[in-house]
Amino acid sequence: PRSESRILMISVKDLCRCIEKCISNPATDNKTYVVSDGIPYNINEIELTARQAFSKTVEHLVCPRLLLFSASKLGDLLIKAGIGLPINSRIYNMLFNNTAHLSNEFEKDTGFKASTNFLSEIPSIFSEI
Repeated sequence: PRSESRILMISVKDLCRCIEKCISNPATDNKTYVVSDGIPYNINEIELTARQAFSKTVEHLVCPRLLLFSASKLGDLLIKAGIGLPINSRIYNMLFNNTAHLSNEFEKDTGFKASTNFLSEIPSIFSEI
């Protein structure tokens, strides 16, 4: 289903650069940061880009949102019974509630700028599969 939810991403290479900056910069001591490439990505954009990178044909599986909601509630019940499903309320909320909270605190403290963005990296990720 269509989702207006946005998430933040960062490449492994840029995350490693963030860690290096934290190690070498005393201004980051005892602080917690949200780091990303600075772009809030729409989940549907990610799905479309991944489908295009993986295959020439873009097929779209439509699953009613109510079905996903019901499956997430079933997942919650099964977790209580000790059985895990790949969907539960936490996953459902991540898909349909906006979780992107941009912060430029890390950039202010360290001067960090991401060298890549997630959507441009998707084709290279799928070319290795």
